[in-house]
Amino acid sequence: MGLPPAEGESIVPLQLLCEADLDRYLSISRRYGRPLSILLSEIDALKPATGVADQGGALKLRRLVGEKLLQSKRAADAAGTAHSGEFLLILPETDLGAAQLVAERLNRAISGAVCPLTGQAVTLSTGVNQCNPEVEAADCLAAAHFWLMRAKAAGGNRSASCLDDTTLSYPISL
Repeated sequence: MGLPPAEGESIVPLQLLCEADLDRYLSISRRYGRPLSILLSEIDALKPATGVADQGGALKLRRLVGEKLLQSKRAADAAGTAHSGEFLLILPETDLGAAQLVAERLNRAISGAVCPLTGQAVTLSTGVNQCNPEVEAADCLAAAHFWLMRAKAAGGNRSASCLDDTTLSYPISL
């Protein structure tokens, strides 16, 4: 299931990633004893106060971010949307420190984009989590969601993880 197209536009091939997809990656991580991290990102501009509450504008903005996400990911990564609408990036063979760097690169890639409706720069908040292969996918997603909410609470335009709580004080450098 991808993003529905706006009139006259093509679909960005972002799949809906579910817990079963993450479970499959966790199983591989568990089997081979390799790290696995996830990023859960949300567009900061999709707030009613910014005026991007209408469906057409939000869809255009999500499509723009989805395209940047696909251009930024590695071949082995899985990119898509979570059931809750956030962008989900599954990073096999990636520990927490490397995942934090991926989040920063993604934010830099997105930061050059301009919201088609407001003319404002597009920014992301991202929760970063290295998955413990012994837990369920839902727990990995819940941890990433917790860090996403911490990043948003700190003002957005940043990533957050348990790596270093000082990441909450400093936006990602652009």
